[in-house]
Amino acid sequence: MALEDLRLLITKHAHEQYGNRVEPISKPALLRACRQQIAERDSYREAEYLHLGGVWWIAEYYGPYVILITCYGRSSFYLPAALRWQRVHKDRVVLG
Repeated sequence: MALEDLRLLITKHAHEQYGNRVEPISKPALLRACRQQIAERDSYREAEYLHLGGVWWIAEYYGPYVILITCYGRSSFYLPAALRWQRVHKDRVVLG
C-alpha cells in the first residue's frame, strides 16, 4: 500500500521529540504538516525509517495505519546508514 493511502498517527513520544528536536507545534498542526508532505511526495521510506519534509522518523506500519513512533529531527546525513554504521562500530550518533 502506498504511503499516501495510509492513515497517519503520531505517538505522544514522537510529538514531544519533534517539539524538542525541530520546533514546538501542536499535534493537530504536526499531523496536517506530515499529511501535506506525504501528499506532495516530500517523503522517503526505507524499512522503519521515514523521511518527511527533511525530518527523520521511526515508523511502524499496521494494516491501513502508519504510526510515527519517534522523531530524530532534521539531519544532513542519511539516518539509516548512519545508524547501521553506529551499530557496526559500537559508537554513537550525535543528533544535532
